[in-house]
Amino acid sequence: QELRRQLVTADYNITCRNPIVLSATLKLWLRELTEPVVPESFYDEAIRSESPEKALELVQRMPPDHACALWTLMEFFVRMCQPEVHARTRMGLDNFAIVFAPTLLRNPNQDPVLMLRNGEAERSFLRNLLIAMGAKS
Repeated sequence: QELRRQLVTADYNITCRNPIVLSATLKLWLRELTEPVVPESFYDEAIRSESPEKALELVQRMPPDHACALWTLMEFFVRMCQPEVHARTRMGLDNFAIVFAPTLLRNPNQDPVLMLRNGEAERSFLRNLLIAMGAKS
C-alpha cells in the first residue's frame, strides 16, 4: 500500500527491495489501465501469432504509446531473464509469460471457458515476443 501511495503521489524515491511487492504493484498498475498495453483491437491477432517474428510485426503496428510501453516492459523482462538474474529470482521466460500475459493482454470476451482456452495462446504471444527481443528460455 505504501508503494502504491508513493507512485500515485509521484514520489519515485522507491526504497522497497522486495521483488514480490514490486511485481505485484506493477501487475496492479497494468490491470488498472483503462486499455490494456496490447489494445483489445489487437487481441485476436496477438493470440494467433505463432512465431517471434509475427509477434514482433504485430507490435510494430500498434499505436505508438502502446508499442512504446510494451517495448519498455519487454526490455525489462529480457534483462530479468538473463542467467545471472534468473539464478537468483527463478523467474525465467515461461514464468514472465505466466505472470504478465493476463495483464498485458485482456481478453475482450468475458466467457470464462474462452478466457481459459485462450490463456496458453496469450502466454505464447508473450514468450514469442520475449524471444524476438533476445530472451533465452
